[in-house]
Amino acid sequence: MSVKKVATKRRVVKKAKKPVLSNPFNTLPADSIAPGKFVLIYGEPGCYKTTTAAQAPHCLFVSTHDEKGILEAVQAKVVPPTLKDSIIVLPELAEPDNIPSSGGHPAWNELMNTLDIFAGDDHDYRTLVLDTASGLQSVCHQHCASVLFKGDMNDPKGFMNYQTGYLKSAEQFWNGEFLARCNRITSAGKNIILICHSSRMKIPNYEGSDFDCYAPSLRKGANSENIYEYTMRTVSAVLFFGKHSVVTSNEQKKKRISSEINFIGVSDEGWYKAKNWYNLNSEIDVGSSAKETWANLSKVLPIT
Repeated sequence: MSVKKVATKRRVVKKAKKPVLSNPFNTLPADSIAPGKFVLIYGEPGCYKTTTAAQAPHCLFVSTHDEKGILEAVQAKVVPPTLKDSIIVLPELAEPDNIPSSGGHPAWNELMNTLDIFAGDDHDYRTLVLDTASGLQSVCHQHCASVLFKGDMNDPKGFMNYQTGYLKSAEQFWNGEFLARCNRITSAGKNIILICHSSRMKIPNYEGSDFDCYAPSLRKGANSENIYEYTMRTVSAVLFFGKHSVVTSNEQKKKRISSEINFIGVSDEGWYKAKNWYNLNSEIDVGSSAKETWANLSKVLPIT
């Protein structure tokens, strides 16, 4: 029996190349604008808040009617002299029984118009300073009363019905109009510095006594839909202008404050509220002047 050798050809199977698909998602364009910073600064009176913010280059200053700090700073020549031509003072609050019954509050309407213009490109300003958030929230409440409650903030069946007016102020006007416009400004690459007074809030301690904590003086509430919470969620940094007190004792063991060290807090420390999205961990030294304070702040958090 003859054995036939059968030659077989080995098949070479080539794997088909996967087609290269274009990215179906709208990714960030190469020439996109880096967002600006939205910074809230707060603290006790006299801690350089207003005069420090006024050092921001190319800034436009918007002040509520009752805030006199920036005008006094210009007069005292502790801020750049060019700032005097870049200050807007909003109309004053109405008396409780004289809130416009429709059309909104003039100060709020002017603020919204200013924010819309600032978001555009028809000017050379880079930073908008708002002084103060505490004053603006009062304007917001009166604006809400004018638009939705015929100017009556005392009606138990209207504005004061289960705090409806304050909830509407926070949701519809503060968050829906004010913060939304601020976000458009920072999305356009410009900056906002929001100055605020400070207050003490009670922090529950389940292992002992509750304790006080410094926080921005904005209206809080039983739920998260309030001006304080909306603001704290939206801003990219909350900076606390505070001071450490050095306490010493004499021979009679009487204690006294021998010195105070000013600082800027950048993250929560238990006794004050602060945060940032820029990986800042250490307190910032405050200088002997607003100009020096701005220089120290700008080293770690450039606002250009």
